[in-house]
Amino acid sequence: MTKKKNLDRKKLVAPDAFERGSANAVNWMKKNMILLSVLAVAAVVLVSVFFGSRYMKDSNNSKLRTELSAIDALNAEEVDGIKDQRDNLIKKVSDQTAEIAKIKKANATDPKIATLEASKKSLEKQLKDLLPDHSGSLQKYVDFYNSNKASPAGLMAGVQAAKIHVQKKDYASATPILNHVVENGGDFPFFDIQIRLYLVSLLEEQGEFKQAISKIDAVLKKPLHEDIMPLLLLTKGRLQIFDNDRENAVSTLNKIIKDHSKSYEASQAKQYKIYASRG
Repeated sequence: MTKKKNLDRKKLVAPDAFERGSANAVNWMKKNMILLSVLAVAAVVLVSVFFGSRYMKDSNNSKLRTELSAIDALNAEEVDGIKDQRDNLIKKVSDQTAEIAKIKKANATDPKIATLEASKKSLEKQLKDLLPDHSGSLQKYVDFYNSNKASPAGLMAGVQAAKIHVQKKDYASATPILNHVVENGGDFPFFDIQIRLYLVSLLEEQGEFKQAISKIDAVLKKPLHEDIMPLLLLTKGRLQIFDNDRENAVSTLNKIIKDHSKSYEASQAKQYKIYASRG
């Protein structure tokens, strides 16, 4: 058996690749007159505005929409609950940044600089780790999702619950919810494309490369807009490299280069082939 090499995943992910792909998806979906949210994987933020779609026009779904909006309002209150702390930390970081720059300008070797930089680093960590207490809205989202799994509103509640789990790095709890959402979201692009990519990123984070590839393969069998195809293929090729399936990875990447030569992903695919070709 060939020993799998530990590749640096960060080297295979362009800084803006996912954000750009999400933007393409959004533009495509807007052309199809469907309101949706932008998924930013880096920040793992999901905000739904899709209730203006055809899925929410009947009275029952309207009632569910109202119920879900109340939970969203609670979620927003929980976020507001840490606003003062966050603003205070941001101000402290800003003040220390300015102070460090001032001291460096006067004397670049001043020993105070190291102390201030250590303090600033500590403040930045506090800011990064500062999360709202979403225990109240999380339970309500989960209950709503469990009671309404067949409806778009129930699926969206599942997405919001998953988002909170991910914020806490509880990927194991988020993954089965997103699996259900993707498998039961019908042809609604927000669930089928955006949330699928989100799920794939979580599976990748957990090292479940084969499962992640299967999620990509499932959507590749469907009619897709040309803006979406190269992003999905690039994601698949990267995952195949991680899974040590380099021969198929090269084949996937070549398809991008050949069939989508003018896409942003084509240039990335050429770089990925370098990694895929390493024995």
